[in-house]
Amino acid sequence: AAQAAAFSRVLESTYAGGRAASTDVVARAIERAIRARRPRLRYRIPWDAKALVMLRRVLPERTFDRLVRRVVR
Repeated sequence: AAQAAAFSRVLESTYAGGRAASTDVVARAIERAIRARRPRLRYRIPWDAKALVMLRRVLPERTFDRLVRRVVR
């Protein structure tokens, strides 16, 4: 419950702080998916989502988990 509440606070601050992807960016990603002959399973829209995926690939699991825990707290 505490972890869910912390994650909820992170999401709220992201949207309230204007750090979320704009509706135009999301709409373009949706259009790209609709028009794709073979759409991808996931579309990482804001730049920080792409950075997070890259970090996940290069960091050891425990280090990545510590980083996520620190951000979510």
